[in-house]
Amino acid sequence: MENTFQDVHKYDNTWGKNYMPSCNWKESDKEALFLNLITRLTSVDAIKMVQLIMKGGVENYDVSNNANASDILADICTIPLEKKEINLLEEQLEDNFKLGQCPQGRTTRLFQLYLAFVSSK
Repeated sequence: MENTFQDVHKYDNTWGKNYMPSCNWKESDKEALFLNLITRLTSVDAIKMVQLIMKGGVENYDVSNNANASDILADICTIPLEKKEINLLEEQLEDNFKLGQCPQGRTTRLFQLYLAFVSSK
């Protein structure tokens, strides 16, 4: 079975037109959301990934999809997530930390989770 989830570059230039942040996020608001998320995580690597996203910079900006990982993660943090959803988010953050921290890896994984979480509510 092919594991296309690891090769996030397969999705370059494919989904960016389908995502718009829910608001013009202030960095201070994102930081508060991310710090709250960190309290719900147990994986050291997932926490490190959130901290990398918190640092911001060009590493968060996916030019191929015109999206920012910190905006997507902030939108995810506003969704009331159940424990199983937090576990899934944590797993993907951990994989992102271990398998590739490029901007496309950050945004594509988060966007896929965002779609899953929004559609389940």
